[in-house]
Amino acid sequence: MEVPQIARPIEAISFESHAARLISKLPAREGWSEPLVLYKNYWFRPYFVQSRLRIENGFKPRPEDVILATNPKCGTTWLKALAFTVINRFRCIGDTVDMETTFDMFAEGFSSNGPFWNHCLEYWRESIAKPDNVLFLKYEDMTLEPTKYVIRLATFLGAPFSIKEIEDGIPEEVVRLCSFEKLSSLSTNQTGEFARLGNIVIEKSSYFRKGKVGDWVNHMNEEMGRKLNCIVEEKLKGSGLVL
Repeated sequence: MEVPQIARPIEAISFESHAARLISKLPAREGWSEPLVLYKNYWFRPYFVQSRLRIENGFKPRPEDVILATNPKCGTTWLKALAFTVINRFRCIGDTVDMETTFDMFAEGFSSNGPFWNHCLEYWRESIAKPDNVLFLKYEDMTLEPTKYVIRLATFLGAPFSIKEIEDGIPEEVVRLCSFEKLSSLSTNQTGEFARLGNIVIEKSSYFRKGKVGDWVNHMNEEMGRKLNCIVEEKLKGSGLVL
């Protein structure tokens, strides 16, 4: 049987009907969980043919493209990781800017949503002017007294804990359920992508590091720490906000 061909790119609006007509004319055979159709000497599930038609209709491969093809459960994820690492072994996207340069730009106030201290100060002032609309929290405070701030958060959200709930330890249970250890151990937070920004892939696991205060000492030297403290102290002087 002569296989119908796609003469030219098809507008997306008519593709579905075109593909359905083409697939309906292909030889079909029962036997598997659903019938397979014969397309260009290969047996496919109908929706596979539809995907292939989309590729034939509009996909334009580039010389640097790498197409990974395996059967399910045959080391697909492993091969993908191997291929990616081999190709990108000379380049780490996360290190395109060295720490010293990054620090200098941040200290200058040149950063995304920066200057950082101005950004924080505006929210701090709004939290004082409009306490019902803005809740200002600091990570360091929350790690020291998580239950206290969970109770405050509940009140701010209009869902305060009752006296009985507090006596029964419900706020502590909320803290336990949302602890760093609990959240970081969930499989949904350990694997998979959260988003892609150009060539940068943000893994879900990247949102969990150590969950500890003071880890900056492992990334910045003492001089950087002193310089940043001086800048922040100067910028926030007289505001009542301490970072």
